[in-house]
Amino acid sequence: MKKNRYLVDTDVIINYLKGKDISKDFLIYWQQQMKNILRYLLKSKRNFYMRLN
Repeated sequence: MKKNRYLVDTDVIINYLKGKDISKDFLIYWQQQMKNILRYLLKSKRNFYMRLN
């Protein structure tokens, strides 16, 4: 099954809400997600400008 890479892993959130000691992992996970999203946006913006020219 293909997972959308921008969907949040539910186990990560459930553990975080239960207060398990994984908050550091949670933050690292979110940093990676934000980097991926920013990279994607920058890439698509670049492609958009390429199409305009």
